[in-house]
Amino acid sequence: MAMRALELDHTLSEAHAALGDVKRYYHWDWTGAEREFRLALDLDPSSFWPYQGLAFLMVYQGRHDEARTYQSRAQQLDPQPQDNNGRSRSTPISTSIQRSDSAMQDDAGDRPQRLLGL
Repeated sequence: MAMRALELDHTLSEAHAALGDVKRYYHWDWTGAEREFRLALDLDPSSFWPYQGLAFLMVYQGRHDEARTYQSRAQQLDPQPQDNNGRSRSTPISTSIQRSDSAMQDDAGDRPQRLLGL
């Protein structure tokens, strides 16, 4: 759907952020994901999603200081993000970083979901 939305209007920040999520989570295309998140931020610097996506991408790459910076900005924009069912939309980055560090010590391999304990 993100690709179709971008075909219709390439200036949609949300569509670039969604495509970044797909590239990050499903394809492990971290370069492509970062490019999409940054483009989303260029189009709408007040959007929560690109900052959140970049935060998790940085955790995957072991760039923890950057992850904390992006998460902090996401929380400034949306202090208590919730989905339509009232559940939290975000896992605290500190939790993901702890999982990442622990998994790295246990030689978890290179699969991002395993590194994050998902």
